[in-house]
Amino acid sequence: MVSSLFYDKGGVRITKTIFEVPSGTQYQIKNIDSVSILKEDPNRKGPLICILVGVLLLAAYGLGLIFIGLGIWW
Repeated sequence: MVSSLFYDKGGVRITKTIFEVPSGTQYQIKNIDSVSILKEDPNRKGPLICILVGVLLLAAYGLGLIFIGLGIWW
């Protein structure tokens, strides 16, 4: 029985009595009145600086591929 389904996305399910995570583990909870969702955009300043340093080093010394790869991975 699903009572008051608040959230169901990506394997995470929240009802008034149960919090379930993608591994299938369920946690008993009670008396939830409301749920809010917070969306936070990632900060891309660090990777962009790393790629820029890589491009400059590539032009100067030929070592920039390491920094460009690190910035893309980041």
